[in-house]
Amino acid sequence: MKYKVSIIIPVYNVELYLEKCLFSLFAQSLGFENLEIILVDDCSTDRSKQIISAYDNVYENIKGVFLNKNSGVAGKPRNVGMEYATSDYLIFLDPDDVLKEDACEILFNKIEDENADIVTGVHSIIDNDDEVIFPGLLINSFTNPLDTWKDRQRDFDNVFRDEMKFSSIKDMEYFLGNFGLSSKIFRRKFIEKHTIKFPEYIPGEDSVFLFNSLINARGIVFLNKIIYVYNNSRNDENNNSLSFQKDLKRNLGRLDAYLIMLNISKEKDMLYPFVQYLLKSKLVYFTNNFLVGNDLSYDEMLEILKKAQPLF
Repeated sequence: MKYKVSIIIPVYNVELYLEKCLFSLFAQSLGFENLEIILVDDCSTDRSKQIISAYDNVYENIKGVFLNKNSGVAGKPRNVGMEYATSDYLIFLDPDDVLKEDACEILFNKIEDENADIVTGVHSIIDNDDEVIFPGLLINSFTNPLDTWKDRQRDFDNVFRDEMKFSSIKDMEYFLGNFGLSSKIFRRKFIEKHTIKFPEYIPGEDSVFLFNSLINARGIVFLNKIIYVYNNSRNDENNNSLSFQKDLKRNLGRLDAYLIMLNISKEKDMLYPFVQYLLKSKLVYFTNNFLVGNDLSYDEMLEILKKAQPLF
C-alpha cells in the first residue's frame, strides 16, 4: 500500500506518553490507514519496547525498529526512520507530544497543492490549562531580531498573514528563526536530493536539520495553524528530556551543532543571515540556559568557552 505520509518517532523511555502520542495519530482526519508510522526505539529501559511491539503486531502501518546500541539523542533514530520511510512526505514527531486532529490533512494537502519542499504550521503549549501558541515563535519568524521588541511587534503586524509562501529562504531570511520540527512536513525526494540528515550523538540535531532544510528548500509555505501540542510537563529539574541536560558532554555537543550550522552557512553563502537571524539567539539561549547558574567547574567552563570562541 502507498501511504500518504510517513511519521517518524524516536523513542526512549517514554512509556507514560507514547500511547497518547499514538492515539493522536489514530484520530487523524487524513485517515489513520494513510499514515506510515515508524517507531525507532533507542534501547529504552522502561516498557516502551513492549508498547511498540504490541502496536507493531496489530497494525500493518505501524513499524517498530529497535536499535542495538543506545545513541543518546534523537539524531540516529530519526535517520534510521528515514531509511524505512516509503511515502513521499515526512513528519517528525516526538513521542511525548501529540498532533492536532487535522494536522496531517492540512500539511499533506498544502504540500501537494503548492508543490513545496516544506510546509510548516505552528505549535502550542498548555499553559495553566489554556492552549497557547509557543511564545515568541511568530515574531521570531517574521521580524528582524536586531530591532527592539516594540519595533518587531509593529513590523509583525505589517507583514504577517495567515498564509505566507516563499520561493526560497532568501525571500524572508528572518524565517531562519522558525523552530519546531514536529510542526512541519518535508518532501522526501528533496531531503534525499540534498542528503540532509540529522547529526548523530549530539543535542541540537533538530536545529541542524531544520537549518539545512530551510536554506536548500525551493518552496516554503507557512500556515497559521496549530499542528501539534508540545508537552512541557518534563521541563523541570528532574525531567528526562535530553533538551534540558546540562553536563559538560551535552554542552560541548550543542556547540558541535552550532559549528556544523556555521560551516553549512559558509558553504551556502548564508553566513550573514545565519549569524544575524539564528546564531545570535542560539548563543543567548545557550548562555542563559546552560552556562549561567550551571554547576560547572572552572576547567569545564574554560573548555566550553574555548570551543565556543569561533561562534562568538
